[in-house]
Amino acid sequence: MKFDTKKNSIPENISHKLEILAKEKEGTRRKLVITARQLAVTAKEKESTRRKLVVTARQLATTAKENGSAWRKLVVTARQLAVTAKEKESIRRKLE
Repeated sequence: MKFDTKKNSIPENISHKLEILAKEKEGTRRKLVITARQLAVTAKEKESTRRKLVVTARQLATTAKENGSAWRKLVVTARQLAVTAKEKESIRRKLE
Protein backbone atom coordinates (compact mmCIF):
# COMPACT_ATOMS: atom_id res chain seq x y z
CA MET A 1 0.00 0.00 0.00
CA LYS A 2 1.41 3.34 -1.04
CA PHE A 3 0.99 6.39 1.12
CA ASP A 4 0.71 9.73 -0.57
CA THR A 5 2.33 12.36 1.59
CA LYS A 6 0.66 15.14 -0.42
CA LYS A 7 -2.85 14.03 0.68
CA ASN A 8 -2.43 13.84 4.42
CA SER A 9 -1.01 10.31 4.34
CA ILE A 10 -4.21 8.65 2.97
CA PRO A 11 -3.52 5.79 0.57
CA GLU A 12 -4.28 6.65 -3.07
CA ASN A 13 -6.91 3.97 -3.64
CA ILE A 14 -8.84 4.99 -0.49
CA SER A 15 -8.65 8.64 -1.48
CA HIS A 16 -9.94 7.79 -4.94
CA LYS A 17 -12.76 5.69 -3.51
CA LEU A 18 -13.71 8.53 -1.16
CA GLU A 19 -13.82 10.97 -4.08
CA ILE A 20 -16.10 8.63 -6.03
CA LEU A 21 -18.32 8.13 -2.98
CA ALA A 22 -18.52 11.90 -2.42
CA LYS A 23 -19.59 12.44 -6.04
CA GLU A 24 -22.23 9.72 -5.77
CA LYS A 25 -23.58 11.24 -2.55
CA GLU A 26 -23.69 14.69 -4.12
CA GLY A 27 -25.62 13.27 -7.09
CA THR A 28 -28.06 11.61 -4.69
CA ARG A 29 -28.42 14.86 -2.74
CA ARG A 30 -29.24 16.78 -5.94
CA LYS A 31 -31.86 14.19 -6.90
CA LEU A 32 -33.41 14.48 -3.45
CA VAL A 33 -33.55 18.27 -3.78
CA ILE A 34 -35.36 17.94 -7.11
CA THR A 35 -37.76 15.38 -5.64
CA ALA A 36 -38.45 17.64 -2.66
CA ARG A 37 -39.27 20.55 -4.98
CA GLN A 38 -41.61 18.36 -7.03
CA LEU A 39 -43.33 17.17 -3.86
CA ALA A 40 -43.80 20.76 -2.70
CA VAL A 41 -45.42 21.67 -6.03
CA THR A 42 -47.67 18.60 -5.88
CA ALA A 43 -48.69 19.45 -2.31
CA LYS A 44 -49.62 22.99 -3.37
CA GLU A 45 -51.65 21.66 -6.31
CA LYS A 46 -53.47 19.19 -4.07
CA GLU A 47 -54.24 21.91 -1.53
CA SER A 48 -55.60 24.10 -4.31
CA THR A 49 -57.78 21.22 -5.52
CA ARG A 50 -58.97 20.57 -1.96
CA ARG A 51 -60.00 24.22 -1.59
CA LYS A 52 -61.91 24.10 -4.87
CA LEU A 53 -63.71 20.95 -3.70
CA VAL A 54 -64.70 22.68 -0.46
CA VAL A 55 -66.18 25.59 -2.44
CA THR A 56 -68.03 23.17 -4.73
CA ALA A 57 -69.38 21.23 -1.76
CA ARG A 58 -70.68 24.45 -0.21
CA GLN A 59 -72.34 25.43 -3.47
CA LEU A 60 -73.96 22.01 -3.75
CA ALA A 61 -75.24 22.23 -0.19
CA THR A 62 -76.75 25.64 -0.93
CA THR A 63 -78.34 24.36 -4.13
CA ALA A 64 -79.76 21.35 -2.29
CA LYS A 65 -81.30 23.63 0.34
CA GLU A 66 -82.75 25.90 -2.35
CA ASN A 67 -84.16 22.91 -4.23
CA GLY A 68 -85.64 21.52 -1.03
CA SER A 69 -87.27 24.87 -0.33
CA ALA A 70 -88.62 25.07 -3.90
CA TRP A 71 -89.93 21.51 -3.62
CA ARG A 72 -91.77 22.35 -0.39
CA LYS A 73 -93.31 25.42 -2.03
CA LEU A 74 -94.47 23.27 -4.94
CA VAL A 75 -96.10 20.80 -2.54
CA VAL A 76 -97.94 23.64 -0.81
CA THR A 77 -99.03 25.09 -4.16
CA ALA A 78 -100.22 21.66 -5.35
CA ARG A 79 -102.31 21.25 -2.20
CA GLN A 80 -103.80 24.71 -2.65
CA LEU A 81 -104.62 23.91 -6.28
CA ALA A 82 -106.29 20.66 -5.22
CA VAL A 83 -108.43 22.53 -2.69
CA THR A 84 -109.30 25.18 -5.28
CA ALA A 85 -110.22 22.50 -7.83
CA LYS A 86 -112.51 20.79 -5.29
CA GLU A 87 -114.15 24.12 -4.45
CA LYS A 88 -114.72 24.93 -8.13
CA GLU A 89 -116.09 21.45 -8.77
CA SER A 90 -118.45 21.87 -5.85
CA ILE A 91 -119.63 25.26 -7.16
CA ARG A 92 -120.07 23.85 -10.68
CA ARG A 93 -122.26 21.03 -9.31
CA LYS A 94 -124.40 23.51 -7.41
CA LEU A 95 -124.89 25.55 -10.57
CA GLU A 96 -126.05 22.57 -12.61
